[in-house]
Amino acid sequence: MKSMIIIPAEIFDGKPQTEWESLWAEWMPLGPLSIATNTSHDTVVIDEAVTPDYIDYNNISKDIKDIGFYCTIGNFRKVVERSKSVRDLAPWVRISWGGPFCHVKWKKMIERPEVDWICYGYGEETWERVLNEGLNEDIPNLVYRENGKVVITPMKVRDLRILKKPNFDLLPDYEIRNKNFIEKGPYGVGIPGVDYEGWQLISMISADGCPVGPQARCSFCTRGEEAYIVYGAELYAKNIKEYIEKYGKIIISEICDDFMNMGFLKTLDIELTKQNVPRDKFNIDFCFGSAYLLSTKSEKQKQEYMRLLKSLNIRRVFVGYEHRTPELLNIVKLGLTQEQQDITTDLLIEAGIEIDAAFILGVPGETKETLKEVYEFAKELKRKSKNINIRPHILILIPPSGLWIEAIKNSDFNNKFGDTDIMDICVLNNEAINLFYNDGKPEEITGENAIDKVYQAQWYMKHLNDENPLVWY
Repeated sequence: MKSMIIIPAEIFDGKPQTEWESLWAEWMPLGPLSIATNTSHDTVVIDEAVTPDYIDYNNISKDIKDIGFYCTIGNFRKVVERSKSVRDLAPWVRISWGGPFCHVKWKKMIERPEVDWICYGYGEETWERVLNEGLNEDIPNLVYRENGKVVITPMKVRDLRILKKPNFDLLPDYEIRNKNFIEKGPYGVGIPGVDYEGWQLISMISADGCPVGPQARCSFCTRGEEAYIVYGAELYAKNIKEYIEKYGKIIISEICDDFMNMGFLKTLDIELTKQNVPRDKFNIDFCFGSAYLLSTKSEKQKQEYMRLLKSLNIRRVFVGYEHRTPELLNIVKLGLTQEQQDITTDLLIEAGIEIDAAFILGVPGETKETLKEVYEFAKELKRKSKNINIRPHILILIPPSGLWIEAIKNSDFNNKFGDTDIMDICVLNNEAINLFYNDGKPEEITGENAIDKVYQAQWYMKHLNDENPLVWY
């Protein structure tokens, strides 16, 4: 083993988020795994949310020459800590950082002595060429220091259509993940009551980027200016067939936001038939479903969606309901309406689909009344179907999202978070709640503790999934 890509666990309130607390239970780490798959170098991917003790940082082998750390806003504090350990205890190792947080914070990160180079975009070509050629200006998506200056090379997007499909054998935790994230816990891929004996979990992605452009509708979106590139149904079907040939029976966790595009689904349905892909050998038990796309008023389109859901073995859909109050819905996801939410819900229920209903709490304009409204809506969803799982989340402000840009207009918030790359997510969340709740009116005026109210709503919404949920207020 000559190189490793490590994903340190997210840190929240001083605690590592492992197993079911991890944000990534629904899918494999496809970004790092794609890099490891598409390199000529012996590279493994270590996800410390699943196997936190896999690496002994006190005894790193001399055979390991390169270690890359995957950076998010939540794990970057741990990335720096891990990198310091490697620098001190294994000085022969070249250290790199990549991932979504590097895309927006590389200017600050490159000042740190713990890193040798940063990938600020997609990393397949960058990793392969740095390991082959060393650091040089001809390699895309690269930031490094040379002779006291910072060198940044041009951005280049990847083309999913020419990459090798991810090799899950490069995950040492694969069997642990397959067992735990399918069969156990409330936030895994597996559907309660389904027998997964003999099935293998994989992740797939049908497109990169966003079809409507970065932050075109979602104010919490952190996408940069990147191209929208579709994998293509022909290749997607081919990959499903090859995974079936390798593993026998597969459970697919699909992570593209735009998967419910009817044009893609129809073409995929045709390609699966054309390529003789055995439909009894795969199920899609996690995928994102947009209420924009699913909320058709045409009975013909509705029936076609229902046919495709069944034909493609889609059994569970993650729907971003986001909120319920119209004014707040429009802030979080421009143009999303209550009617669209309701049409989407009814379509999926009629189709017999499990729904993961996701909500964001603590958004601008949140009040006690709006929290009650979204809680009551979540209760109504549970009354409509026992196959709906409520998933409430606290808004996390991440640059360069529209809500982040709005928040840093506040001088106090900007002073705390505007010029740093290490952020405590718990502190960040609480500051955002205080900034946005009741338009930032202090507790002395409102008589309400904003942080307590938002977390209380989240707790009661989460426990709506219990057999005998407690009633809020």
